[in-house]
Amino acid sequence: MRSSRSRWLVGLTLLLAGTAMAQAQGWPDLQEPVEARGGGENDAALIVGIEHYVNLPEVPGALENSRAWYTFLTRSLGVPTSSVRLLQDRDAAVESIRKESTAVASKVKAGGRLWFVFIGHGATAADGSDGILIGADALQTPESLYARSLKRGELIGTLALGKQEVAVVVLDACFSGRTPTGAPVVEGLQPVVLLRGEARGRGRTVTLSAGTASQFAGPLPGERKPAFSYLALGGLRGWADADENGLVTTEELIDYSNQVLGALLSGREQTPEFAPSDLGSVVLARRGATALEKGPNLSAVQVWLSKGGSGTIARSPLSRWWWAPAAGGAILGGVGVALLVESKGLLARLRTASPDAPLSTSDAANVRSQGPVLQAGGVALIGLGAVSIVSGVAMAIIGARQDAALTFAFVPGPAPSLVIGGVLP
Repeated sequence: MRSSRSRWLVGLTLLLAGTAMAQAQGWPDLQEPVEARGGGENDAALIVGIEHYVNLPEVPGALENSRAWYTFLTRSLGVPTSSVRLLQDRDAAVESIRKESTAVASKVKAGGRLWFVFIGHGATAADGSDGILIGADALQTPESLYARSLKRGELIGTLALGKQEVAVVVLDACFSGRTPTGAPVVEGLQPVVLLRGEARGRGRTVTLSAGTASQFAGPLPGERKPAFSYLALGGLRGWADADENGLVTTEELIDYSNQVLGALLSGREQTPEFAPSDLGSVVLARRGATALEKGPNLSAVQVWLSKGGSGTIARSPLSRWWWAPAAGGAILGGVGVALLVESKGLLARLRTASPDAPLSTSDAANVRSQGPVLQAGGVALIGLGAVSIVSGVAMAIIGARQDAALTFAFVPGPAPSLVIGGVLP
């Protein structure tokens, strides 16, 4: 009878654990760092995120995305914090962007990469010769817009002064002069078509842009954050490694971004593109001690969107809290072992009793009654502890796979059993 109850208790515990391990199917939270891979010790970076312009419409999510980029570059790639600049909101006036671009170009070391990430508003120069990155304090007039912005060509020229092997420029801004909703940045500003020839990279610089000159850089489906800088960062974490060779190239990153936006966008088009450098295909990320991170399951994201999914969906807690059941299991197992030792000691008293050292009737009765209870409790706790430890390990493994799923089903009966099912890509 005790054995049957123990099996039921173990099964119920596993069922509850399986229910708690249900995984969110929205977009992962990129604020959480991935493993430290290294490789960025010679790199330098400037990250600009402008969400709250002084006089222009805001860019929701620009601050969050820029912080996620900073975390990835410093904690995963190991770029020295002294070589990374993060400009946000009011700190990102055009003079500051110019100054810090020069500073990071002087800090990058030979053989390293120079990263420039801009998340904000863009437009086209008055003559259509180049794109411009709009500073945080630009006014809503064409004159101020052009005066308080940085031309893309000037930026690339400044970055080219560094000793880097390659400069990687990520522009999550459109050059059509539109906001993420498609409204004009400045009322009455007539759109100017950007000359195609100026979009190409130069020398050692590869430029990755959120869309074509006629499109606007919109939000991630179901979220209030810029799509391209989010997907580009996810691509570097490993989502874009299409051939699973442990490397992410410029082509793979752009292809992945287009695949996601092409599958999930509705009512507008956004086609990220890249302007190659003279170096040909550039490897942007490579695996460390473990495999690159897997991206979210797009089919599951589509289902989430169809059900009205919106807002920030944090990454599954599996990978964050795996230690809790593992530690609890270790404690349960320790207590179980202690109970077994105690029960063994009680039973030993029965065996060693003799006329010279007799046990009283009441003591003998207590030993006979308590010994089996302690023994059964010890075995049950050791079993539950083992299950908890295994659950913790499963949480760590499954939680690291964004497109994994794991379900539990408890089957009652004379011999209750637990059925575990799941999908690992």
